[in-house]
Amino acid sequence: MLHHHDSTKKQIIGRKFLSAERLNSHEIRIICEDGSFDVGVQGDCCSSSVFYDLIVPEKCVGEEILDVFGKYDDSYNKIIREPILSEEEVHKMGWPDSKYGFDSASIWDVILKTKSGEILLRHANDSNGYYDGDTYYRFN
Repeated sequence: MLHHHDSTKKQIIGRKFLSAERLNSHEIRIICEDGSFDVGVQGDCCSSSVFYDLIVPEKCVGEEILDVFGKYDDSYNKIIREPILSEEEVHKMGWPDSKYGFDSASIWDVILKTKSGEILLRHANDSNGYYDGDTYYRFN
């Protein structure tokens, strides 16, 4: 589940994006002209979450963040009805062994929108099918 409350968005919108760096498999630091903030993911009961990709288009560097929002990607489940990620891909991401066989994997994007494009923080959640992950923010 993604949480983008107005109070969180107000602290992000209007900041000038400079760079992003992975702190570990569960947190990404966003560095802005006036400081930084961390975006993290965590699994609820009976699930685990990890960031598996960070896409920062060069044209977004130095741009003002206009919006932050989340998007759930369930297209793989509707189309092919099989896990989106192989166990090998998951191990490369540093995700611990699956307790749930990756058959209930879900993909979420945290999107930072600029006038020149979008910065994508992609994360996946593996669960028993009843639970999902959570996105949180820490302002430094």
